[in-house]
Amino acid sequence: MQKIKFICLVSALVLGLSSAVNAGVTFLPAASSSVGSTGHSSAQSSDQKCISAGYSRTSCAKGQILSEQCPYNSSYYKRCCPEDYRYTKEECTRAGLRPSARNCGGLYSCQ
Repeated sequence: MQKIKFICLVSALVLGLSSAVNAGVTFLPAASSSVGSTGHSSAQSSDQKCISAGYSRTSCAKGQILSEQCPYNSSYYKRCCPEDYRYTKEECTRAGLRPSARNCGGLYSCQ
């Protein structure tokens, strides 16, 4: 009888331990070379993303403003617009003015 109790106890322990062993373990993937970098390479990649997407402007001529900012890097813009083309249609309407017939990058002058 004692032998049966001992076997039952050992079986219970083994079964209890085996379910503890099945606990989930997650391993991190191998670290890339960018871990711990100075961030310089990510700045270059954001520059490249902007340029590839057509955002190449960083300044405009006198009397113009930058329009359509790059979502990857705030230093790049898609185009230059006349400086009075800086409002949305809604902003013109709220101010009691009419938006211009033409727009520049989705922005209007108010008249």
